[in-house]
Amino acid sequence: MKNFNLYIIYVSFCLSFPVMLNAQEENGKEVIEQKIEELSSRYDLVLDYSDLVEMLYYYYQNPLNLNSATAEELKSLGVFSPIQINNFLEFRRKNGYFKSIYELKDIDDFPYLFIMDIKIFVMVAPISANNSIKIKNIFKYGRSDLFLRYGRVLEAQKGFAAIGDSALTANPNSHYLGSPNKIYFRYKFNYSDRVSVALVGDKDAGEELFKGSNKYGFDFYSGHIYLRDLGKVKAIVLGDYHLEFGQGLTLWSGVGFGKSVDVLGVQKVPRGLNPNSSANENIYFRGAAASFRVTENSDLTVFYSNKNLDAGLLSDTLSAEDFYFQSIQVSGLHRTPSEVAKKNAVNEQIFGENIAFNKEGFHIGATAYKTIYDKELIKPTQPYQIYDFQGKSNVNSGADFSYSLKKFGVFGELSASANGAYAFLGGLLANFTPRVNMSLIYRDFAVDYQVVYAVPFAEASGAKNEKGLFLGSSIFIGNKSSLKTYYDIFSFPWLRYRVNSPSQGNEFLAQFNYEVSRYFNFYILLKSETKMLNNSLQTEGIISPSPVEKQSLRFNARYIASNEVTLKSRVEASSYHQQTNVKKFGYAIYQDVKYKSQNLPLDFSFRYAIFSTDDYDTRIYAYESDVLYKFSVPGYYYKGQRYYLLFHWDVMKNCDFWLRFSQSIFFDKTSIGSNIDFINGNKKSEITAQIRLKF
Repeated sequence: MKNFNLYIIYVSFCLSFPVMLNAQEENGKEVIEQKIEELSSRYDLVLDYSDLVEMLYYYYQNPLNLNSATAEELKSLGVFSPIQINNFLEFRRKNGYFKSIYELKDIDDFPYLFIMDIKIFVMVAPISANNSIKIKNIFKYGRSDLFLRYGRVLEAQKGFAAIGDSALTANPNSHYLGSPNKIYFRYKFNYSDRVSVALVGDKDAGEELFKGSNKYGFDFYSGHIYLRDLGKVKAIVLGDYHLEFGQGLTLWSGVGFGKSVDVLGVQKVPRGLNPNSSANENIYFRGAAASFRVTENSDLTVFYSNKNLDAGLLSDTLSAEDFYFQSIQVSGLHRTPSEVAKKNAVNEQIFGENIAFNKEGFHIGATAYKTIYDKELIKPTQPYQIYDFQGKSNVNSGADFSYSLKKFGVFGELSASANGAYAFLGGLLANFTPRVNMSLIYRDFAVDYQVVYAVPFAEASGAKNEKGLFLGSSIFIGNKSSLKTYYDIFSFPWLRYRVNSPSQGNEFLAQFNYEVSRYFNFYILLKSETKMLNNSLQTEGIISPSPVEKQSLRFNARYIASNEVTLKSRVEASSYHQQTNVKKFGYAIYQDVKYKSQNLPLDFSFRYAIFSTDDYDTRIYAYESDVLYKFSVPGYYYKGQRYYLLFHWDVMKNCDFWLRFSQSIFFDKTSIGSNIDFINGNKKSEITAQIRLKF
């Protein structure tokens, strides 16, 4: 069974380390790309997956010992489903230690192909007699990584052009304060998976560096000191960190995936407390947190966070004490005087706890925390926002549960906010036979449920104003093919952005996969979605919503031509139709070539794509390989072509170098972008260079 967590491994590992792929590892690659493409297309998100990459890369270099692995370590590895973890631990309790990883085939729900996929991340070895942390060993066996990255758009953008003093005085936000260079650095020290120390600095294009608003260097810094397995102390962190509990309905600050062809991935596998070492400037906590073993089967996590957020301040008076804000700015960009003025304008404090009980496949947990802002949040008087949180403080609490048997698993979470509103999510996983799997999930989020740090399974972003029922199935046909489908029906009891009435919708997806051989496979994907959206042709009176139908059809093939060359081809078509409007279409075709030299420490990835869409509504997303710890999922729209070349060179044992060039050329445009991002021409080119030093 290739479950959701295995796909997370591949998205981080296979796409970031293409030189290490073998035929079996390539088999999961397509599903991973789809997960990232789906997430980007659904919410137009640009996310940083560095934390997942690092965890996986650690286990690649230091495989997890199956004889000593705890339930927490199995979760953190991201390979096993809750049902598999329960079956694994039960088998080890009854039969003793493993002598070979191939003994996993004797466990329910551990098919041979799954074992082949995960064997590079696990091992079988005697249990170490002494597992305590010693200071001398930390410095002797600890390892450091230093990353330096540079990037920029090569074409001249209006915001970087020379401007006169009078013009700048008249319109100070018409020019970027800093250079067009993107600069990133990261230092991280690791000792096993027990000690982690990191410092990250990031400068976006247009931001200042060591001057102006950033006199002390980079626009954004992140860092942490993290220790785990210190007797009764399971984990402790100072600095920046993530919290993941339950099903993401009460508290979840990490990345969370939703609907995809992996129908068994609807159940989240929370990792609890983990350090943050990404460059994301919003989705994290800053302060201190610790997890304790209260008893053999119960844990307590306490946390405190104090960080500043970007927001535009408003006031009805001249008193600084009367300032309020309408929304939190999440772009993380500080390139102009107006953006700099919003930087760190609001302080946010969060403190709370989570307590959990785990025993033999059964889990129950409770989370409660309070959020306090130093200024009042007052939303605009838009009808769709009247149930949103407003004020200076909020309290969120929730209880979650899960229970896994050999073939079945149930899970859920019930949450509440300070205003008394509730949200519920519950699900069922069933492995009827090794060839037939099904999942069911129901959610009911009240229109006035109020929470910020939540990433539940949902159609819309956030956790409010939604009801839905999801049913997924996975059927393996013979040993070489499978059919995966899901159907999701959902409703929104209240208004939404660009939807001026309560609405409903549905989504259907079917994907047929066929493994022609270990070297060649393909899949065909059909997706159809119907939702309500305000009528774009109506300009007067009360604008009413009408149905919008979106369809896409994709054919994707991959061929491992040799130990050095892998080819991938894709053709995808999309359509978009809103009632009373003309139906719109789009397509994209691309070819990938990946080469890994068997004799030289070199590899490269190349893509050439052509695309033609009627407009932005028919855009098509496609995952692109990028430098390590950087992710790219552009949307192809309008008419044009795009290509990129990624070059990777192992300069020496402790030094790696990446160089990436990409360019989009639009056939139907004479300019790109608007306002100060304006480019006079039909080409946009980007270059990225990165070096990693290991010591």
